[in-house]
Formats: sequence, structure tokens, C-alpha cells
Amino acid sequence: MATRERVEEQSGAGAEIGLDGWAFHEGAFVRLADATVSIATHALNYGTGIFEGIRAYWNPDQEQLYIFRLRDHFARMEQSCRLLRIELPGGPDELALLTHELLVRNAPRTDTYVRPLAYKAARSIRVALSGLRAGFSMFCFPLGDYVSTTGLVARTSSWRRVSDDAIPARGKITGAYVNTALAVEDAHQCDAEEAIFLTRDGRPKILDFGLATLLDPGDHGELDEKGDASRSADRRLGHPCGHHAEGGC
Repeated sequence: MATRERVEEQSGAGAEIGLDGWAFHEGAFVRLADATVSIATHALNYGTGIFEGIRAYWNPDQEQLYIFRLRDHFARMEQSCRLLRIELPGGPDELALLTHELLVRNAPRTDTYVRPLAYKAARSIRVALSGLRAGFSMFCFPLGDYVSTTGLVARTSSWRRVSDDAIPARGKITGAYVNTALAVEDAHQCDAEEAIFLTRDGRPKILDFGLATLLDPGDHGELDEKGDASRSADRRLGHPCGHHAEGGC
């Protein structure tokens, strides 16, 4: 089986997302099919957006969906948005409540991925950050393991990780993920499933949390230097983890 086929078989991340679910867009809950932007949108033209990837795990025994480190993700998003001078529609607590409502409306009964996105929504081609209207949207879809948890092939990419003094790698900036896409595509072309970046000084950087845990399952420390809420999780590979204090949906 070719690498691309293996990756698509292992993960639902490559499948096109259906349009009939609920999303939060422009201050209201709408169907995902109606959550649209103009082709003149600044973020679409220049990659001026910030995103997060939030996991929610379904517990079949309790029939509850538990969101993983929800507030931590929005606290990190708030920090990232400052880099691009994007104002969010609320703080971490308010955005956490929106996430809960989004999940209640969609009512998934499986592991789910939530994607909040803050972006420069102005219809403008001016290359700048200040004085441009911001937008905020969020959607979710079912998603199991992003990569295989029983082993996978990885290779060191010929692409180097973007330097923090060029595009801040500590922020989850949408446009910067072209760097990651190039590295992953390079890996697939060489029959590997995942890529390992090297920084300019030769240090390895794991692209995916699942792969990072496979290579170093004992790494469960505090937030790292770029505020990586995912890698700091107190969890074991293969065990869904949600904090009951944050409640089920």
C-alpha cells in the first residue's frame, strides 16, 4: 500500500469535511455550508490567521464528550493573536463556552476535533496587520487518531523549520503551515508517513504530537517554551484524556 493511501486509511484528517454540521461564524451559529468568506479576504490572500486544534474524547461508558485542556488552548490562542494584532471576541472562558455550545449543537458521539480560527477578515490586499478587521470562526468534525499509534515511518525533511525571527513559530499562524505541508509532502514522496524538521542549528522538531509521543513517551512536562499545550499533556498514548473539571458535553 502506498504511503498516501496508508495515511488516508489511518486518519480522517484528509477526508473532506461535511457541510451539514453547525459552525460559529461572524458572531452566530450557522451551518458550515453558510460559513463563507470573500476571495478578497486578507487571511485567504496572505495567511494572516491564527488557529488552534482542540480534541474532545467520547466516553462510551458515561456517554459524555470530554474536552481536552480547553481553556489552555484558548489562552495560547490569545497569545498567538497578539503577534498578528487580532482581537478575539472574548477571553478563554467566553470562548470555552462557545466551544461547549458548538459541541452540544453538533452532538457528536465519537472523538472530535475542534478548529477555532481567528483571522484578518477585511477585504483588503494591503500588506499590513494594523487597521484590518478581524473575524472569528469555529467548527468541529469527527476525528480519531491523527497518526498511527502502533508505529509509523518518519524521515528527516530536507526542508528546515521556519526560523522564529522570520515567522514566529511559537504562534499557530495559518500561513506558516505551508512550511509544515512542504515537509510532510517531502516525507510522503520518500514513502514515509511523517516528517521530522531540523531547525537552522540542527535541532530536531517533531511536527505531530502523536509522533512526538511515540518517539518520547515519557515527555509529559509543563508547557514548553512556545506554550505547547498539547505536548505538555499528562496523558499516556492510546488513552483518551479529558478533564472532568471542564465538564462533558
